[in-house]
Amino acid sequence: MHKGVRSGVREASPGYHLDANLWDILGGDEYFQEGRTPDKVSKEESMLAERVSVSFLLRKFDTLGNLIEETKMKMTAGMIGVSEDRATYTLTQKFGWFISMDDSENKMLNKLREEAEYGNIHLRVEKVPEILKDLSYIHSLWLDFSENVYLPEWMDDIKIDNLTITGMITRQGRKDIQSSFTNCTFF
Repeated sequence: MHKGVRSGVREASPGYHLDANLWDILGGDEYFQEGRTPDKVSKEESMLAERVSVSFLLRKFDTLGNLIEETKMKMTAGMIGVSEDRATYTLTQKFGWFISMDDSENKMLNKLREEAEYGNIHLRVEKVPEILKDLSYIHSLWLDFSENVYLPEWMDDIKIDNLTITGMITRQGRKDIQSSFTNCTFF
């Protein structure tokens, strides 16, 4: 293991560094499931993913340990293609990994912008995702909280025509939200 590496995060020193958890890079619990083997899957089960991806930050530090640059990256590993034996026409799978710029947040934001204009956005969340900050208008938003309902202050800057909220909330919490969002329904 590289000197200074603890749980995938290097201590600040000059150069580039990764900020990611090694277990997540390998796919974590979602990919490595006990008792599931990819060579035999019944028709009721779904196949394991051919690829797994994990996002991480590539950070560049100066000689004093100050952060100079931060870039969102993504590591993808798994089946990346096949090769064909031209004599026997058999296919052989090829496995590997690659690192690329992570544009998943931009793709998600573009999709949310499309949905925000005319459609309905329905999100099951523990907390409101900060990506919604970039939206100025949402036609219909349903937030299904897995635990306690909490709306951050920055949501007051978003015009929302129809807001629906499910989750645990106090009476005072309802009143506070309805003072900012008059078209709010609670379930």
